[in-house]
Amino acid sequence: MTNDKKNADTGISKQELRQRAELQASEKAWPKTDHLSLDESQKVLHELRVHQIELEMQNDELRRSQVVIDTLRSRYFDLYDLAPVGYVTLTEPGLILETNLRFSSLVGVRKEELIKHPLSRFIFPDDQDIYYLSSKKLFAAGERQTFELRMKRQDGAPFWARLEATMASADDGETAYCRLTATDISEQRALQDELAKTNRMASMGMLAAGIAHEINNPLTALLYDIETVAKDLPVIEEAVNEMSRTLQELLGESALTDIVGKDSAEVIRGSSLANLRNMAAQAATATHRIHEIMKGLTSFARPQQDELSPIDINEAARNAITVASNQFKYRAKLIVDLGELPPVLGNEGRLSQVFVNLLVNAAQSITDGDRERNRITVRTWSEGDAV
Repeated sequence: MTNDKKNADTGISKQELRQRAELQASEKAWPKTDHLSLDESQKVLHELRVHQIELEMQNDELRRSQVVIDTLRSRYFDLYDLAPVGYVTLTEPGLILETNLRFSSLVGVRKEELIKHPLSRFIFPDDQDIYYLSSKKLFAAGERQTFELRMKRQDGAPFWARLEATMASADDGETAYCRLTATDISEQRALQDELAKTNRMASMGMLAAGIAHEINNPLTALLYDIETVAKDLPVIEEAVNEMSRTLQELLGESALTDIVGKDSAEVIRGSSLANLRNMAAQAATATHRIHEIMKGLTSFARPQQDELSPIDINEAARNAITVASNQFKYRAKLIVDLGELPPVLGNEGRLSQVFVNLLVNAAQSITDGDRERNRITVRTWSEGDAV
């Protein structure tokens, strides 16, 4: 190392230090040593050597301490800059004094460009009140503040952040500032939203099951009545037609109208009864369809029940087809091929849910516009002990 090599901390070269030391030595009045004996001079020289060695040892210790300090400082900055959360130091008005690389990457701005800029520029306008209220509470009471809000990057991309703020004092003991940590919780919020959606769907399923159960009782009675009417109307129609033919033979066709009137004659002749029979058959078909939908919905909306029992796989498949039919009936033709199956141990509600998901996925993978050519096939069969 040359004399011109400057000290890393002071910026002063060794040559400059030597010149300063010689100047101070020449200005001081040192005691005269010409009266000292040889022994006394040797003692003075010995003391000087000891002091010199002490100074050298102290310098070595200082250099070692400086190396340790530099190492610790390097580790601190590595831990600070490369931390998994963003660190920000703010003034009371909210200006950024210091930040680490993580926060810089969160907002998409270089560290140097963040200094003396307000943190609020990265907070959604609708969430500004959350930030200002928490900051006010922090500096008023000194209590840690934890809150969540929406932030935005330099390019405008939004993200959810959890902020934790604590108050600290500067070296003068008077100036207060805020130390803040920022964590990106966008993925966590998305999972929470998905879980909330799932919970809402589960609640809707339970509600649908209750409604379906309440509807099923009167619907069963209605279906029985309509099917009975639809079954009896053809018999009534045949009897009325026979009576009409007999009256026409006895009294003539015009006499029937004169006796019972035009409207009644039309009924007797069977045209109105035929319409009634057709309408009753259509009503029975529609009511039976509603009954099947309610039955499928009741089965589908029981996923919370985990009991296993012997069930009919084909029945679970039929329930799923009923519930999901609206998803595929305009996209593809459904081909159902249900084989002869033994009962299996399972949960009908959960299996129905699985089958509905499969049907919906199949329907969504088919584009609209070619229903006549598109096919979705539901097939069940058994092989040995497996279904």
